[in-house]
Amino acid sequence: MAAGLYCGIEEALRFYSEYYEVFESSRVEAESYTPVGDSVVVPSVVYQRGRDGLEVTARSTFLFSLRDGRITHICLYQDTSEALKAVELEE
Repeated sequence: MAAGLYCGIEEALRFYSEYYEVFESSRVEAESYTPVGDSVVVPSVVYQRGRDGLEVTARSTFLFSLRDGRITHICLYQDTSEALKAVELEE
């Protein structure tokens, strides 16, 4: 997956489209939702199967920033403590 900054809905959609096209199936399950001000911390597990049948499972945490009921920023962290630090809930 290409780490980087993707600005705007077009870039975000292009990123996800290119990322998911290599998988036969992909399912993301949220483990919890922690609202913090205008943000929500969402630890999750993704289950994916590649086109050749290889299955992978990975844990990560999304940090969604909201304004006026809309998502304005999404950041993906490798672990929940990093996302919580970003919203100052953990040292």
